[in-house]
Amino acid sequence: MQEIIIQFQGFHPSEFTRSYLDSKLSELSAEAPHGSTLRAVFKRRDKVLSAQMRILSHTGMFFVSANGTHLREVTHKLSERARRQFRRWKDIRTRNKGGGSSDDPSVA
Repeated sequence: MQEIIIQFQGFHPSEFTRSYLDSKLSELSAEAPHGSTLRAVFKRRDKVLSAQMRILSHTGMFFVSANGTHLREVTHKLSERARRQFRRWKDIRTRNKGGGSSDDPSVA
């Protein structure tokens, strides 16, 4: 089971915003290693929205951050950066499997 924790600082999100972020972060969590914990912090200061996201799993940690003025822009940057890290992790994992090293089959 993947755990998703979202925190907000400097603003109170609407129900629409919470739902949007739940959806987007759930998609990312599904691509993360099995059993991961995703923690995201969204901060608003003046007109700038910044976000940091950390994904912890038994295979290691993934960390991304993004800034912007619109929620969709910041969420898109976070998603792209996290997916880039997931692709690198999966490429390395695939190469290691081909090289005969052992790998945990429970990892997504």
